[in-house]
Amino acid sequence: MDTGQPEVKVVDRRWWARGEQVEPSEPAGKPSYVEELEARLAEKDRLLQQYIEQYKGAAAEFDQARVRARRDAGKEIERGKRAFLVELLDIVDNLDRALDSIGDAERRLTAAMVANGHAGADAVEEWVRPRQAEVERIRSAIHQIAGSGLTLSKLSVAASLLGDLARQ
Repeated sequence: MDTGQPEVKVVDRRWWARGEQVEPSEPAGKPSYVEELEARLAEKDRLLQQYIEQYKGAAAEFDQARVRARRDAGKEIERGKRAFLVELLDIVDNLDRALDSIGDAERRLTAAMVANGHAGADAVEEWVRPRQAEVERIRSAIHQIAGSGLTLSKLSVAASLLGDLARQ
């Protein structure tokens, strides 16, 4: 009876059903989809390790930049302090010179007034009279500077004004 279909033969490979004591053969291996998934997992693990290393490098670089920024900020603060102190020293020098000039002017004025036979408040008024406009201008400028709060530049101006008055 030939029906045109190939003959199918069934082979029972169950060794225990045949009563044989045959050890099963070595397993054929993992299915291909499992091997493919394991390969993809290994690739993902490799990428993850690479990203972790990149992150650690970036974090270390950031920490170094932060330390550098702190150090640079400290240096800038020190430079600013030095510049401030140099400017303040110039102003103190100007004030010191102005005070010296005022002392010298006072001694010259006193000597001139004594030589002319004047003394006391009259002598001061006689000296101020020809310089009244300049004295008032300087007096108002110094009062304005003192009333508005002292700054380095204002102190410098005040020292210069006092020095100018003493030189006259």
